[in-house]
Amino acid sequence: MPQILFVSKRPTPLKVVGMSERPDTTPLAPFQESAAGRAQGFFQEAIEAHGKGIEADAFQLMERGWLVAPDFERYFPDFRELCLVRKDVESFQCACRRLAFSCFQKGDYEAAFHFCRESLNAYPNLRNSDEFSFDHEVLFLLREMARRWVQPRSTVGRTVNKVRVALLMYGWDSVGNVFSKIYHQFARFSDRSTFETFVVAFPNETLLMENPVARSAVDRFRSLGWRILYSRKMNAFERIIDVIGMLGKLEPDVILTTALLADPAQFFLVNAFPQAAKIGLVHGPPPQFSAPGLDWAISYSKHCAMDTPVNCSVVPLEFSFPEMVPVKTKLEFFRSFPKNGKVILCAGRSSKFQSDEFWRFLFDLLNRDPRVFLLVVGPRKNEIEPLRCLSNDERFSRVGFVPWTAKFQEILTAADIVIDTYPSGGGMVLMDAMASGIPCVSFRNNYHRRFNQMDWNPAEEIIPVSELVVPRGDFPAMGAVVTRLLADNEWYAKISAAVSHGIREKNGNPARMVRRCEQIMLEVFRKKRQGDPQFEPENQTRKRGKSGFSPLIDRVIQILYHLYYILRVFMARMKAS
Repeated sequence: MPQILFVSKRPTPLKVVGMSERPDTTPLAPFQESAAGRAQGFFQEAIEAHGKGIEADAFQLMERGWLVAPDFERYFPDFRELCLVRKDVESFQCACRRLAFSCFQKGDYEAAFHFCRESLNAYPNLRNSDEFSFDHEVLFLLREMARRWVQPRSTVGRTVNKVRVALLMYGWDSVGNVFSKIYHQFARFSDRSTFETFVVAFPNETLLMENPVARSAVDRFRSLGWRILYSRKMNAFERIIDVIGMLGKLEPDVILTTALLADPAQFFLVNAFPQAAKIGLVHGPPPQFSAPGLDWAISYSKHCAMDTPVNCSVVPLEFSFPEMVPVKTKLEFFRSFPKNGKVILCAGRSSKFQSDEFWRFLFDLLNRDPRVFLLVVGPRKNEIEPLRCLSNDERFSRVGFVPWTAKFQEILTAADIVIDTYPSGGGMVLMDAMASGIPCVSFRNNYHRRFNQMDWNPAEEIIPVSELVVPRGDFPAMGAVVTRLLADNEWYAKISAAVSHGIREKNGNPARMVRRCEQIMLEVFRKKRQGDPQFEPENQTRKRGKSGFSPLIDRVIQILYHLYYILRVFMARMKAS
């Protein structure tokens, strides 16, 4: 399998496999009969153009060589390098698909799976963005590969009369992983008299047992009575196959996915169990958390549900919010802090802080009121592109940066107001803040647009006080709300009490959330077991005729219809004579 290169964005000399370090500068011949010769010529010219910094020409020549080369696999690292420099996701995905199908035809399923994963994660890897799209060719190929490991159902009856659920977990080693937080609630409040749940882990044993974050998640699941399934194999693809075999012996009735296409191993696994009810938990972009072929989906947001390509229910997230949290003093985050100072907090991944417009608004708040300090939780300062030209700005003395931590709720206690990030807003950050009585100000969401992780927020579904949600992109309106909260102590106290009561009332009962999800799981499982056509495995659905039954019954119905027609004609002629 070709080695994947990660290089800087500066033009650097490329080295094509099988060529000398100093490329021949002979002009490219107008035409060569040999496809390999033409490809070699294109790549040679591409090296020269890249060395001169002419990236557009280099890419065109590299792409031409890539398309005609019989042994194109050799040139993939160089092609990937140019795609990375140009941030050309579409060309890179096209190359990955070509390689994936080529490896599949050769029977190299591990390499084919690798290139499928590369294609599905092209936007985050090449552009460092939260953009995703359905790649149906890749999904088709993953389904075809998974058919080779389809797990048959045993004909022997089970001794335990429970619904067996396999939860495919994602993000084991992420600090403050929201998935762990959600599914620990499931483990805590699950109906054990009805469901028997296994947590499936795809990372290797070293990460699960030695990484403190992952180990903490594993120990917590086990303490709540859930079994963890993982493979000890070191090879990633072999681990997937091993886990499929282990899970096949347990014969799951329901498979819950947590990041179906963010981790293609989950999509691969669900297609190895066509008889199980496959339910996707959609906690973000539908092309990242769902796919055609699922039996059902459960989303916490209406906007995500609207663009999910399968039947989908909306179940809001709910958590056990702590009553008391250790208080952090404001001096812990700033060099000096006045007695009457106020802290505005913003939190999220670095991708949520890349808007120039948003930063102009935040610095305008600092200009208006010298008492205001800004606390940014999540990204480092050097990860925020709009701030690179403001490194010496005196206002940075009132801006603090704190890395993401599992003790985020303690950091929240230092905030007076939370401003939602823009244009990509938050969810859990707002819920945790409001549970502590901290007012959160955000923009309305545009539900008429297709879901875009880079430009949306669920504020209207979360924030219980309408005055805190302003028209989308209306920064003057947001500034007016923030200014009033800072100046009017009586209104601040009223809003603080309202958001705390509202979020705890609507989103503070995790047992209710788990019951709603389990009711959906049970209904989908029962309908699929009873043979409801909409829940049939894909390979069985294709065997149905126009009547909705098997092709044999369909043929019998056609014959009976023709006999009935002939009989009617015969009776009509007899009557006429």
